[in-house]
Amino acid sequence: MDGGQNQQLDELERKLREAQTQHAAGTLADAGLADAYNNLGFAFLQLESLDAALANYEKAVALAPQFFVAQGNRAAVLHKMGRYEEALEAQKQALALQPQAPVLHNNLAALLNDMGRIDEAIAGYAKAVELKPDYHHAAFYCGRCLLLAGDYERGFELYERRKLLKDEQAGVRDYKQPSWLGDSDIRGKTLLVHWEQGDGDTFQFARYIPILAERAGARVIFGTQRRLRHLLRSVSPAAQYANLDDPGLQFDVQACRARSARR
Repeated sequence: MDGGQNQQLDELERKLREAQTQHAAGTLADAGLADAYNNLGFAFLQLESLDAALANYEKAVALAPQFFVAQGNRAAVLHKMGRYEEALEAQKQALALQPQAPVLHNNLAALLNDMGRIDEAIAGYAKAVELKPDYHHAAFYCGRCLLLAGDYERGFELYERRKLLKDEQAGVRDYKQPSWLGDSDIRGKTLLVHWEQGDGDTFQFARYIPILAERAGARVIFGTQRRLRHLLRSVSPAAQYANLDDPGLQFDVQACRARSARR
């Protein structure tokens, strides 16, 4: 814990003591004290002090059972602690209090996904996006679940929303050439397939590069991590490789992965 975090925690604990004094004197309602416990619980959650966070959230919920934010936060801590069944019950309680909150549907879906209940997770993420169409995080994770379920068409479509995430700019590169998703004729053109995310994904899709070139009728250039190129040549020796930082790189369209080769 750094100095700034210590200072913030001290301040929240001071505010809680004030709230407790006011509550005992009858000048602060239960909801006000619950809010102080909730704020302190969130600070502990940020520090990964899960036991302390849970203790404060439970005090908040005991004081104000209708406080859906504290209910949802309590569910999030239980989820992090691996207490899935308890987390599920808490999350359902939060949703019963505020059924139109997109974040609660997203959090429920994340929990259901970790529980292996993929179909229910898909429904949860879809509900979050229905309530908030620009909820790119929920849409992206819905796409991941659809891919796990074998629904590649809808899954890859939603997976594209990852490019709109502020904290996870995977595969976003500043190319003026348009993206290609396999829905247009590019015969005779040059397609750049560039890497994103981890080494494993690069190896996973490398084997589709020759298939993509054959099916699309295009010249395909594979832009990969430099350190992997020697190994990748043994996987796809016929592929043409390129450095993504080459200012002279010429191509007509681009793609982050060989999606169309899987059709």
